Amino acid sequence: MQNPNVLIAIHAPFAGWQNVRGLQITGIAEIGKKGSGIFEEGLEAFTMRRESQAATLPDFMSVIKIKPNKMEYLGTTLGNERFKVKHILEF
Repeated sequence: MQNPNVLIAIHAPFAGWQNVRGLQITGIAEIGKKGSGIFEEGLEAFTMRRESQAATLPDFMSVIKIKPNKMEYLGTTLGNERFKVKHILEF
């Protein structure tokens, strides 16, 4: 709550250094409590992901919305095809 800066890391299972793949996202987080616009957006996205099945979230749960300012992709297999292994996108 005091520091809105966040980092998210997503990676494929480790299968050796020749096949490392992952995405790192840095950004600013906003927390939405029940009744807020952020909460409603998150609930709508969750419902869509469940292919329109009804979805509810408990009252105590919050939704975190992240506005990315930088994304870094690392894919060591790209080097085999003479591409850069690391790609950075800044907003």
